[in-house]
Amino acid sequence: MNYLNIEKKALNKVAESLNLLLADYQIYYQNLRRYHWHVQGVNFFDLHVKFEELYTSAQLVIDELAERILTIRFMPLATLKEYLELANVKEIHAEKDTEMVSAILDNHKIIINQMRTVLENASECEDEGTTDLVAGLLSSLEKVLGCWMLGILSQKPLKITKRKIYAETFCSESNHQKHHCSGSGEPVLAISYRLFVYTRKTYFSSLDFCLIDSRFGL
Repeated sequence: MNYLNIEKKALNKVAESLNLLLADYQIYYQNLRRYHWHVQGVNFFDLHVKFEELYTSAQLVIDELAERILTIRFMPLATLKEYLELANVKEIHAEKDTEMVSAILDNHKIIINQMRTVLENASECEDEGTTDLVAGLLSSLEKVLGCWMLGILSQKPLKITKRKIYAETFCSESNHQKHHCSGSGEPVLAISYRLFVYTRKTYFSSLDFCLIDSRFGL
């Protein structure tokens, strides 16, 4: 039953371009996961959070694309081997934070070009469902490309020094053990550290001091 009222043969190009877009998104997603785990440097806090936001969004898009392919009665690609062979987005093993941002910018450009190909193919056979889905995805991705990414690249790196890191001790209380501060305010065994980090835009608290040490070489 052709419930979409579109000949399946006419949808071949749509399905092929959607599968290519799906493959691109899978590699893009994996790049984001790697960068989220590996990012270091002065932009660590901003980028660590942003990469997570982007890969969480990509995860949802991947599912939407696969479901659309199924809706038009084709099968979505579902193996890493197929994604790696087909995708125009490639694995990029960037090490520096700025290189990671540049890599994601490049990924976005490739994905946007593929989205436009999908829209062209969908328009030819009047597949309005695919057009509506991908047009919305394209608009969202263009906002990220135009606003956040270019803003990050245009910023001067913020150098975080010891003077911008402040630590204080505090006492905590649990159901099992009561902790106390020494009269001098110096750390004792029962005291936890609370770290406050200030950047030009963001305020973080309750961070692990060892993490800060390793990230910034303090």
